[in-house]
Amino acid sequence: MELRTLLAVWALALAGACLPKEVPLETKSCPCAVGFECDSQTNRCVRPGEVTDAGGAADAGPSDAEPADAAEVSCRFDYDCSPPETICQSGVCSAACGQPDGLRCSPGQTCEPRTGRCLKAGSCSTSAECGSDGPPFIACLDGQCVAACGTRDGACPGNRQCSSTGACVAAPSCAVDADCGDPSFVCLESLCIKRCDAPGAYPCAGLSACNASSGRCEGERALAWGQECNQTYECTTGYCLPLVGDRYCTRYCGATQDCPLGFSCMQLSNAPSGIHTQECVRSASLQSMPPLTERSGSGCNAADNACQSLVCETALCVERCSRDAHCLGLGGTCRAQIIGSIVRATCTEPSGGAVDSACGAHTDCASGICDPDRGVCVAPCCANADCRSGEHCTVFEMIPTYPITYCRPLDDPGGRDLGVACDSSDQCASGLCGRRLSGSSANLMCTTVCCTDADCAGLPNGPGLCLAYSGRDTADVAYKRCVEKPSG
Repeated sequence: MELRTLLAVWALALAGACLPKEVPLETKSCPCAVGFECDSQTNRCVRPGEVTDAGGAADAGPSDAEPADAAEVSCRFDYDCSPPETICQSGVCSAACGQPDGLRCSPGQTCEPRTGRCLKAGSCSTSAECGSDGPPFIACLDGQCVAACGTRDGACPGNRQCSSTGACVAAPSCAVDADCGDPSFVCLESLCIKRCDAPGAYPCAGLSACNASSGRCEGERALAWGQECNQTYECTTGYCLPLVGDRYCTRYCGATQDCPLGFSCMQLSNAPSGIHTQECVRSASLQSMPPLTERSGSGCNAADNACQSLVCETALCVERCSRDAHCLGLGGTCRAQIIGSIVRATCTEPSGGAVDSACGAHTDCASGICDPDRGVCVAPCCANADCRSGEHCTVFEMIPTYPITYCRPLDDPGGRDLGVACDSSDQCASGLCGRRLSGSSANLMCTTVCCTDADCAGLPNGPGLCLAYSGRDTADVAYKRCVEKPSG
């Protein structure tokens, strides 16, 4: 079936997703005594006309109504500084908790050494309970106070932006760089793309290299998102989508949020095998579809579906996913469903057996995936990092031509690390031996399955690429695996 026709069939089959759950991330207003006011930047009580420093002491300075000079604002997020030693406080890189004269934690909080931020122990229902740092640094997610996307550990991967709530969200469309609203993003082909030198950015692919002055991948035949292409090596995105009469640069994906607004993450036929992988596909490639302008969690109209995910259910756009982490703030579980002749995974309210529960069918499990050999519920995944110790992320066909990746115990793992030469999968600690980018069957290395390039950051020679591959040791099933980025 021609890919363009398959797109239309896939889009029309979307139905039956569950309602996503919104996670409250509102900030706290500190209770202040008479004669004091709340400094919204630090959430501390100060005298009018004063601001607090990183240690909590009040110093004379500009009020909220009279912000500091732009020259004094040296950071927006912690990763603009040198965490965990210094973090961003009121636009200035300041000493973190655990450092001499650094941020002091309130009673009931502890200093989290990986981020240099104060965290509240125990459960929470709103971010207000987590302490004065507040989003985007500390947020309440899944009932626990955690380091949010503004911290060192939380920098948003790919082309997602850190929002004021501490959640990673899709970047907007644009005409100029300023439209992106974030200095770590640039405007390319009407899309806000993370600067190639920014934390969490996709590595430059093809024959291009990162220009730190412009924040763009530049070089010989360095084609950007959506530009017409003939071969994958021409694209800075790492992939040339081979639609008939509509070839353009894009990326593989695992969730709606892995794609810029205007693109949707869709399963496409990997010709000539007919097996499916997921790629970011722009709205112009979809027959009789409106522009993909509504992010997951936004309101929608099923009769005129403009959801980026193409899934509109109960008047809300529902996120498509490949692992539970994709569903933070958009529903608690990534659940796979067989819908007609396709497989679709969306963020849903948990329903069914937890991981390791006995099952006889996929519908018995909250994940929608029942291990066909062991008869237990398993978790979805993109890479080995999503799985528990002793497990690896592997693939099987949930229905013919639709592979699903899930966590499975690894029997007798080998001792070879990622990137090390191998002859068979049982030699690798990851449980997977695959071809290098050259494609030579005699040139193999230990690798892992993946959804996006961000899953391939752990290769020994630097960040790698996530590319589709048909064929493995046990079955002829297509999957995406990490390969080393070409040096040329």
